[in-house]
Amino acid sequence: MIDLTELLLASHSRGPREIGHYRASDLYAITHGYITPEKFLKPDPVDFLGAFRMWQGTWRHKQVQELLEKYGEEKYEIEPEATISLGEGLTLRGHADALSGSQEVIEIKTSDKVRGQATAGHLYQARVYCSLFDRRVGVVVQPVFVEKDGNPVKVYLKEIGRVEKNEVWFQQQLEKLRAFHTAVTKLASLKE
Repeated sequence: MIDLTELLLASHSRGPREIGHYRASDLYAITHGYITPEKFLKPDPVDFLGAFRMWQGTWRHKQVQELLEKYGEEKYEIEPEATISLGEGLTLRGHADALSGSQEVIEIKTSDKVRGQATAGHLYQARVYCSLFDRRVGVVVQPVFVEKDGNPVKVYLKEIGRVEKNEVWFQQQLEKLRAFHTAVTKLASLKE
């Protein structure tokens, strides 16, 4: 038997985060108190189930993105990165799942459960990406498989949410990030 458990856990462990460098995918958790300054500096360890879900989600994303690159006449840019500098060594970085040629950010959600609608966190992330990537609309999608006789026969991306770019809202989120950064910096200096 080849036991890959430790490799899986290590590949999805959350090492120390770098003060001043924040991920757009964490912004909802930061602005809603799920990631506190203490947890930013010392993240909780990832358990096996969490690592397993992240691993599966990564592969599902890659599979959907591979198909999007070949879809129709509209060109999709896969995994673009954007970084904005907010001054004083503070940056916000994000990777969109895909950008369409028609000014949309595509945010792919890959949970096992088919959702009727996007969560508040999904919509938040899509709206952040609208500003980061200067796109008019953010669309949250989920791959859905249609089965016949217990076997998949069709796959499509179901739209489960849509948001519009809102720069005033985005600037408010950046102010919350600046306040969080100040708290992290103060806490880190106390621990030295």
